[in-house]
Amino acid sequence: LNEIQVKGKTDTPNFSLDPVGHPVPLHTDFSATVDGTDGDTYLHPVKATLGKSVINCEGSVTHVPNQGHLIQLNVDAPNARIEDMLALAINSDKPFMMGPARIKAKLTIPPGKMKVLQKMILDGKVSIENANWSDPKVRDKLESLSRHAEGKPSDEDAGSSVANLTSDFKLDKAVINFRNLTFSVPGANLDLAGNYDIGEGTLDFNGHLRLQAKLSQTVTGKKSFFLKAVDPFFSKEGAGTLLPITITGKRDAPTLGVSAFHKTFKRSLGGDDKGDSSSDSDDKGKDDKGKDAKDKSKDLSAKPTKSEPKN
Repeated sequence: LNEIQVKGKTDTPNFSLDPVGHPVPLHTDFSATVDGTDGDTYLHPVKATLGKSVINCEGSVTHVPNQGHLIQLNVDAPNARIEDMLALAINSDKPFMMGPARIKAKLTIPPGKMKVLQKMILDGKVSIENANWSDPKVRDKLESLSRHAEGKPSDEDAGSSVANLTSDFKLDKAVINFRNLTFSVPGANLDLAGNYDIGEGTLDFNGHLRLQAKLSQTVTGKKSFFLKAVDPFFSKEGAGTLLPITITGKRDAPTLGVSAFHKTFKRSLGGDDKGDSSSDSDDKGKDDKGKDAKDKSKDLSAKPTKSEPKN
């Protein structure tokens, strides 16, 4: 009774992580050793198929007195599909990204009555190659970024939205922290770090944008001519152009912020471009001066006039 060998299969047609995401079919083939004295279970390599993704796991499910069960698994998915993983984490009819992925991580689910997503910890590394995008507007904007980054802004046939991504990550309390994240399309490479809140669907990243082309080569005409004078200031660390950037906002319509010439230029990467804008460090001062001038004008207009002398 100390060691009971168990083998079997499971099928869960609507596996999901409440309260987000969409159900995905899950099939497992498993073998395990169960300790008959306390019920602790030790999983030998378990083969799980999530959608079209094959995931190999091994680890244990052990009893914690007066609390419940502690799950600890080593996860290896060398032939996964990123759309299967995104379906679990994003409440959308169609995953925004599709492509082959490699994931290696350690999964810990401590005992407790919280939702699994709120208490699970997933610490590992992900690599995605030749990713494609379901939203045509996102594809168009990434193609435009690629085209300009390659120094071919007027060539409509240049540029590509096919992307590669690698990152170390840690999921904790439904927030994914990305470390050393690199995202690239032909001609452009982004080095980022930041967080993605699964529940809120919000992004908060900062880093650098590296372009193959010099800044003057990303535009045409008079702008290109005048920017040649400042190319040396932005050509750094082997890049034609190196710029500080931020990516913030909602997952469905993130905003890219690029800093240059003491200004931050913002562009929406989803939906329309109505949110495109620019700001600089002097804006606040200008606004304050304008407010002071208005207040002063208001004070002067409200100042009482001298009364007429009596006869």
